[in-house]
This record gives sequence, structure tokens and C-alpha cells, in this order.
Amino acid sequence: MNKVGFIGLGDIGKPMAKCLLKAGFQLTVCGHIRKEPVEELRGLGADVVRFPKEVAQASDIVITMVRDDTQTEEVIWGHEGVMRGVKPDAAIIIMSTVSPLLCQRIAAEAGKKGVGVLDAPVNGGTPAAEAGVLTISVGGKLELLDICRPVLEAMGSNLFHFGKVGMGQVAKLSNNIIASANIFAATEGLALGVRSGIDLEHLLEFVRVSSGNNWAVEHWNHISALKEVHKSGGTLDMQYKDMGLALNVAKEVHVELPLMAFTMQLDLGRLP
Repeated sequence: MNKVGFIGLGDIGKPMAKCLLKAGFQLTVCGHIRKEPVEELRGLGADVVRFPKEVAQASDIVITMVRDDTQTEEVIWGHEGVMRGVKPDAAIIIMSTVSPLLCQRIAAEAGKKGVGVLDAPVNGGTPAAEAGVLTISVGGKLELLDICRPVLEAMGSNLFHFGKVGMGQVAKLSNNIIASANIFAATEGLALGVRSGIDLEHLLEFVRVSSGNNWAVEHWNHISALKEVHKSGGTLDMQYKDMGLALNVAKEVHVELPLMAFTMQLDLGRLP
């Protein structure tokens, strides 16, 4: 399983693909939304093809790391999609954060071709992707995970297996519910202090050694940077996308998430 295909060379996907090259895997990529990363990967030794179908034809393991359900469906089932070129006994690893049900649909169809599927969404963002220390939550057969483990370990330092296909997504969404609640709580608490006249950095220093400390407070500079990106239509949209996925899963399993439903109505652009 040394031949790996990678589709989705965005802010997190590109450094993940670089980690695979550094680990010695034979990498095949194709352009999806942005073309610039493809040329950068070519310069580092990756083979470049035109379509996901060709990526699948050249690979033992195909990784998808695109934006959402719609783009995942496109690269898997499109006219030149992965399913049209994937080889029997190959594996597909869905590393985007998408619907657990979509992962299960892909696994069901792939199984008819003798192809195994793992869902393996990531946590840690771009810095962790660049360092190859992502946290990866995996759903799918344990024996397939064991086969794919060297590939995943080239990109992540923490691997957790949660059972059948789709459960990696559920674990990721469970974490994101907690993270999102922390972000909104930190936003409101810091806004109160700043609007009352307290210096933001001094307040952060205080909270970080007090009972209000959490991941969002610890990484507030990163959260604040996202606000600026959000003003130009950027990455905070992904936060809302993941919260929407979590609410859909909650509806399917009959769990009420009143806090998450409420925070979906708030605006992270109000960050102090």
C-alpha cells in the first residue's frame, strides 16, 4: 500500500500531502478547486493527473480531503470520479468532515467493488497538519485501519478508532460541539471585559490561570485571526458547516442539543 492518491489540496490538505511525500509514499494528486498546490506538489515529487478517476487508477489508497458533502460526492461519484477508477482491494479514506451517512453510503457502494472505506476526519488545523501531528478519529474495520495505519501515522500523531464507518465523523462532531461552545463562551466573556474597558491581553492572561480557561482562550490569537478571514467570506463558514452536521446527526439519533442550536444563531464576527 505504498501508492497513495490525495484529492483536496487546501490549507490542511496540502501540508498533509507533503507529509506523505516526506514519509516516502508514492503520491498522485489532481487539481480540484485550486491549481497552484498541484504544481507545488509536482515540484516535490508527486505525480500529477487531471481527474480523481486517474488518481484512483494509480493508487492503492485514495484520500479525499475536500470541503463538504457536495464536493465529496463530486470527487467520488462524478463523471471522472474515484468510483470510476478505483481498483479492487484498494481503500478509500474520507478525511473531510462530512455526514456520517454519506460515509456509509460510499462504503456500501465501494464494498460492491471489493474496496474498503475508512472515515478519518482530522483535528488540529493547519499548524498540526504542517507538523504531521494531527489528531485523527477513524471509523471502519479495524483490520483495514491496520493496513492504512502507516499512511495515517505519516499525517497524525494521535489515532483513535471508534467502530464502524461514520463513527469517526461522529467523534469529530462531538468534539466540535464542545469546541464551538467554548469559542462562543469565550467570545461573550471577553467582549464583556473589553467593552467595559479592560485590556484584552491582560484579561486573557487572567482567564488562562482561572476557572474560565479553555482551548479557545488558550488559542485566542488563532480564533481572532479567523475573524479577519471571516470578514472576507473565509473559514469560519466551516465552523457553522460542522455545527449543522452535528445537529443533523443529533436529529437522527434523537438527542437534543439546545446549546448548539442556539449558538448556530450567533455571529462569531462579534469577537472582541
